[in-house]
Amino acid sequence: LWMDPQWTRYSNLADVKKTIARAKAQGLQVLLDFHYSDTWADGDKQPAPKAWADVKDPHVLADDLYKYTFDTLTGLAQEGLAPELVQVGNETNVELVGGKKGQPIDWTRNALLLNAGIKAVRDAGADYLRPALITPGAPRWDNCDFMRAVQLRRGRGGGGGGGEVRGGGKT
Repeated sequence: LWMDPQWTRYSNLADVKKTIARAKAQGLQVLLDFHYSDTWADGDKQPAPKAWADVKDPHVLADDLYKYTFDTLTGLAQEGLAPELVQVGNETNVELVGGKKGQPIDWTRNALLLNAGIKAVRDAGADYLRPALITPGAPRWDNCDFMRAVQLRRGRGGGGGGGEVRGGGKT
């Protein structure tokens, strides 16, 4: 799902609603992927959407991301279009909402934003179901150490996991 793609009618909220309705009519489960962008967000770039382009305070941005995610999911649920799976961010190998390949990643900021999206999914899903959460990043050498550190900190030794993400510093 793109936030406000002015360059296409594909993957905006109206298109996503139509696609979800068609999938559910066929008895299929739905994965909704929040790009948090107006265009493709991928492992090399995470363009900030126009609505958030000037937001510099990560806490304000996290609040905006939470509200957008929560409002989108509750709106879909009210129309009988709740997804069974929700992906918070798309290929989040670089910093979420504005990151580019080669730029350093502020893991504390990234964790704040990812956790805001995860909380919104859980809060919105509490009323209709518990959708499965996905926070993907394609495996790359430059994010493996961080993810291993998160897993070790959580006492998991580096295996799978879903749920809360913590970044840098004391947690």
